[in-house]
Amino acid sequence: MNEMFRRAYEFHQQGKLQEALEYYEMCTDSEDIPQILSICGLLYKELGRYDQATNYLTQAVQRFDSDPGLFFHLATCYENLSLIDEAIQYYQKALALRQNHAATLNNLGHLYRKTGKIDQAADLIQKALELEVSPKILGNFSLVLQELGETDQALSVATQAANLSPESLDFRWNLGILQLLQQNFEEGWENYEAGIENGSRRMPALPIPRWHGNPLSHERLFIQSEQGLGDQILFSTCFGDLATLVQECTIECHPRLVSIFSRTWPELTFKKPDANLQFFDYRFEMGSLPSLFRKNQSCFPSELSHVIAATKEREEKWRSLLASLEGLKVGISWQGGNADEAWKRSTTLSDWYPTSHIPGIELINLQYGDLTLHLDEMNELGIHHWPQEDLTNDLENLCGLIGNLDLVITVSSTVAHLAAAMNKPVWLLLPYAPSWRWFLNISYSPWYPSVQIFRQEQRGDWTHVFEKVNQELRLNLKE
Repeated sequence: MNEMFRRAYEFHQQGKLQEALEYYEMCTDSEDIPQILSICGLLYKELGRYDQATNYLTQAVQRFDSDPGLFFHLATCYENLSLIDEAIQYYQKALALRQNHAATLNNLGHLYRKTGKIDQAADLIQKALELEVSPKILGNFSLVLQELGETDQALSVATQAANLSPESLDFRWNLGILQLLQQNFEEGWENYEAGIENGSRRMPALPIPRWHGNPLSHERLFIQSEQGLGDQILFSTCFGDLATLVQECTIECHPRLVSIFSRTWPELTFKKPDANLQFFDYRFEMGSLPSLFRKNQSCFPSELSHVIAATKEREEKWRSLLASLEGLKVGISWQGGNADEAWKRSTTLSDWYPTSHIPGIELINLQYGDLTLHLDEMNELGIHHWPQEDLTNDLENLCGLIGNLDLVITVSSTVAHLAAAMNKPVWLLLPYAPSWRWFLNISYSPWYPSVQIFRQEQRGDWTHVFEKVNQELRLNLKE
């Protein structure tokens, strides 16, 4: 057994981690090597194989339940597996054993922020900063300050983090988001480019020369898709500008948007993602189009150059389905955002209760996804819905429904972007700390002329937002 461990140790010292693991694992039953489980767990963690790492580290913490380092490493593995509840649990155990450990305070604070526990996050990360001023802790603190509405201070702290670690793409990305939030487009778009390389914009690298924004008459340009459906609709507001510069352009987009975009911009070609890129001379990223065409506030047009419209068939189908409704037809969507942001972007159906009782309006469901758990409450509020109609995978169907509405009231979601791109009146409900896409302190959207914004005045408080919405609705009905 000692020979096996000796060989494992030699491979370990040489940096041959996989070979070392093979021999270390032969020693896991040995009582003579008490740290063998933690060694295997930490090596698997170093190799990025977090499932195996958690297996060994869980056994290790059962044997050594007073070692804060083991709890810390187990928590980081769970965090990398996106098992946030488990990660929080083990960070808390690590912190109970070692209360003045900056990395534990920072990491736990980071997860508290992601799950909406902003005050607790601020407290922990401030304690971490008292122990250690590092770019990572400063970066997390800037994100917390943003959630607290302290945008100027967040920008200052994010700048400090980026200056301390100028090679870090993550800090440049965070800085760019804050700059865009404040409509500092010149610096914001430049730093937004860091999201391509750090993975935040979720796109693969392509072996094609990058376009520099110059006119192209014969060369073929490929626009690479990125991020979510709402983002792609947002960036599509630049397609009209693009078509004036490039004669031959193919735009990759989400499969659910291909037919909609093709109908709206017939001068461009649209395709779903695939590996066939051999026919293109240049490429460019969809999310980088605003850096060319929205360089400052004056570059945002007062009207949409192209307006998305439903097909005649879908519009007529929904006109028939809605024919019996006599009041103001108001489409609503109450949930939005990915797992990291749904906690702040989404409302509850109970928030809509006063709205549902305003005489003269008909609330119509635009919420996508599985609504099984909401059906009873939807029926109680009198929200019209057609369970057999797919509003999630069939965006053409969603277009047809929106096309027949008088007004859309929605949180930030794909519904908001699609309705706004259709030039429908959209009342957008935003959290206290909004996405950069909607900027700060304005009641309109430079991207979409038909959007009116209702913002939270206090974090988490939708009550005053709905009071304003309902007051505005009553005024509109009187008119």
